[in-house]
Amino acid sequence: MSNDQLNETIQSLSEATQSFSEADVDKVLQQILDTSLELVNAETGALMQLEGDDLIMKAASQPERQKMGARLKVGETIRGLPIARREPILVTDIQHHPRYRLLPHSEQVNSMLAIPLRVGSQIIGVLSVESPKSNAFTTTDKDLLERFASHAAMAIKNLQLQHQLKERLDSSIALDMSTTIILANQSGVLPSPLTPAYLSSTVSPYLNAIADFQHIISEINGENPHQIRVREIKQASPISVNLTGVGQAIQIIKDTVIPWRRKHAEKMANLAEREKLVEIENRKADILEKKARAAKDRAEAKRIASDEAKQREETEKMKLENDKIRLEIHLAKIQLAMDVIAKVSPDLPEPEKIAYVVKLLAPLDTLVSSEIEITTDK
Repeated sequence: MSNDQLNETIQSLSEATQSFSEADVDKVLQQILDTSLELVNAETGALMQLEGDDLIMKAASQPERQKMGARLKVGETIRGLPIARREPILVTDIQHHPRYRLLPHSEQVNSMLAIPLRVGSQIIGVLSVESPKSNAFTTTDKDLLERFASHAAMAIKNLQLQHQLKERLDSSIALDMSTTIILANQSGVLPSPLTPAYLSSTVSPYLNAIADFQHIISEINGENPHQIRVREIKQASPISVNLTGVGQAIQIIKDTVIPWRRKHAEKMANLAEREKLVEIENRKADILEKKARAAKDRAEAKRIASDEAKQREETEKMKLENDKIRLEIHLAKIQLAMDVIAKVSPDLPEPEKIAYVVKLLAPLDTLVSSEIEITTDK
């Protein structure tokens, strides 16, 4: 490909990303890869985008096209080397490279040229081309592909920014719309008639948790807090609540929180029952202690005290087991918070991710432990 042809290709690539269409994204990414193959006369290749520590297959030649969307850790594939080293990788005899087996269809490849897709100091992915011939690529090929890759990275970043903008606009529209939710317990009903005390002790904390959840999502997205209002509560059984400003929160709660809650419901219920049992066993031990003190016969007092000691020992064992279950549930809640953050902003830096996990735990705890939950839209 001549320089003029390369310039024309870069220009057409730039034009293709000026107007955003979800349907066109895959075509543009495949176009970038196909142009790369043509540019250096390569037979196979792949374009992979970086998300956290994962490389995601976004465009590929045969025989890898069926693996579109596959995730690999950067260190799990030789294609991750340009990211780890932050520079192009030119391998003229891949069969003797220590990581060659980490390349799919490696038995059909002898040469590889891989370029990090860089926008400023940020690496957003990798563009890799391969050939069954040894010494198939030259330093001239590397320079040409690196030049093209710099423009391709800008085009991809432009697509990502347009996608994020569209998502935010969609979110803003969703937040401004009213949402009707149905609240019910596991049996599908609530006490009837509903009392102010029940609304205050159970329904209000649940709605406040939804509001807090939405505020955190807005903060992660860099948006100003949205005004959240309860427009109407129908005090039937189940309860119908109409709110505005919580569209994103409701959708994520339905997609992630409620499935998590149902998956862990048995374990949480088991812990609650075991904690009640510990209370009962503690009371039994307290009763035995009082009996031992009140016993007039010394031998009888000693026997009762021994029974009390055994009772307390068994109770301590139960407490330790409960602590273990409680820790398992807490760790699962942390993972749930991380899953929520990944859904809202997959590329959030690690320190911010940890801070938001801590913020999410309080509303999540209410949402998963309340006796009510969102069941369906009205």
